[in-house]
Amino acid sequence: MPSVDETTPLREQGAVYNTNHLGELQDENDNDNDDDNDDHTTPLIPRHSTVELGPPTDPWHLSYWIMVIQGASMLLPWNVFITAQGFFKLRFTGSPYEDNFQNYFSIAFMGTNLLVVGSSILIQKQAPGTTHIVGSLLLNAGVFLAILVSIQTDRHIDPTSYFFFAMSMLSLSAISTSIVQNGMFGLASKFTGRHVQGVMLGQGLAGAGVAISQIVTQILSPPKGTSYTDDTSDVQGSLGGGGGRRNRSEGLEHSAFLFFMFALGYTLLAVLAQALLIRLPIYEFYTEEQPRQPIQFLAPPSPSPPNSAGHDATDLRRNSTSSAVSAATAVTITPAMIAESNRRQAEEAAEQQQTERVNHYRSTSLGATALATDDSAMQLMLDIYPKKKKHPLVVLYISITMVFALTLSLFPSLTALVESTNTAPDRARVFGDLFVPLHFLVYNVGDWTGKALPSIALFSPDTTHPTRRQQMRYLMGAFARFVFIPVFLTANLPIPESTRLLPFLIQRDEVWFVLVFLFALSNGYLGSLIMMVGPACVLGGENKARAGVKLGFWLTTGLALGSVASFGVRELMCVRGGCSSL
Repeated sequence: MPSVDETTPLREQGAVYNTNHLGELQDENDNDNDDDNDDHTTPLIPRHSTVELGPPTDPWHLSYWIMVIQGASMLLPWNVFITAQGFFKLRFTGSPYEDNFQNYFSIAFMGTNLLVVGSSILIQKQAPGTTHIVGSLLLNAGVFLAILVSIQTDRHIDPTSYFFFAMSMLSLSAISTSIVQNGMFGLASKFTGRHVQGVMLGQGLAGAGVAISQIVTQILSPPKGTSYTDDTSDVQGSLGGGGGRRNRSEGLEHSAFLFFMFALGYTLLAVLAQALLIRLPIYEFYTEEQPRQPIQFLAPPSPSPPNSAGHDATDLRRNSTSSAVSAATAVTITPAMIAESNRRQAEEAAEQQQTERVNHYRSTSLGATALATDDSAMQLMLDIYPKKKKHPLVVLYISITMVFALTLSLFPSLTALVESTNTAPDRARVFGDLFVPLHFLVYNVGDWTGKALPSIALFSPDTTHPTRRQQMRYLMGAFARFVFIPVFLTANLPIPESTRLLPFLIQRDEVWFVLVFLFALSNGYLGSLIMMVGPACVLGGENKARAGVKLGFWLTTGLALGSVASFGVRELMCVRGGCSSL
């Protein structure tokens, strides 16, 4: 049997081929000659045609940019609540949650998100569809509208009551975010690796936008140490300090109103974008399990099982006997012809198995057909991953969890404590109160850059021929990122020199920002690679969707574990004392 090239089609794309009774390719001219010949032989292998069709055109890459829009909409609820933390601190003044509401926000959002994503995987057999995605986006829009109304209401609402109102709105946003995350990762996994990268890129863009908003908010916010207690006092027509504080509180309310208004408008844009996506031909191509025009790839129909060769020979003899009695023109089937037929069938079966593997590697539209079954997917996994028979993605699950667990264990719990080494009295604000917001911006720009790199051919992963070695490289990369723990502990942390676990080595702010950028770059790049390769390791549209959803679950698990591990990293920083002032 000739070898199969994994880079070139076995047959001309879009062409229709007929076969003779031995399964050999036959030209149309030969068919015409056969039509003129009255002596037809009974084909031992049925005639068939094989057609390979590519995805329809995607004008202006609309489907990709819609994935970017939806990726940003996933992080929008959490980001907008974080950005408006100055407003919430103002509204919670006088309550027991005035100084620690951020912790409650994090626990409520991350815990609800993880719970919903995990239960969705256990209960649902497939990823949430467009109806669930649109419904969840509309729920987010309702949450933003409720917050906007509360901003314009009387500011004398009990602070504790407003805290529980904000917590309930945040929990609803976490539920809707989980459904959108499951749905979009599952949907993008049915498309191509590039579409998954688009979702990740949208998340990076959202983070960068929030970082910029935080810097602007920091500039407009009251100076550190200013109390909000007198902000509610009436302005008595004077130009004194009370009026200035009142103006600052009004500025915070106005900024929060703009944040949530933008979030509402963007969410409605995401709803319209999703409505446009389902009307694109490329959407139907990748999501229809049985499209209107059946798509077959290079492999011909499956031959008879090997153990049925004896029955086929018996049937051939019986059919030949009956044909000889009923028709004078019947062809006598000799033992040599039967042996030749069996040999051809064995070759066809071996070629088909090899061809199906090539189809999986090369094709980006397996999700649009019903040809791939769970059994064939498992058989392919046995061929590709002989040492991991039941869990072909377990290495990727571990890798994605480790990547985001490490990131959340250091950022921002540890990195936000680092101070500038410039202590000059006349230093610029970027070395003072804007130093931490600037580090947030550097991180998000690095994360966005890492998520954008896979769109460049030089840095894109191999999603057509995924291998176990490729997965192991990602796992080793996730382990290698743990070097940032001791490196960051050598930064300018606000602890005495005598109590430091590691010496103070990062003595220039430029070096610190470069390290933060590399830390974020590795997070975005590795995370995108894993999310892109995972769905390519399984066959079938729904299998790809479930792979994307499960990877999203382990990503969320990594975030939750990182949040818990951040306390351990803090204890590591304070293992020798000196953290009483923090």
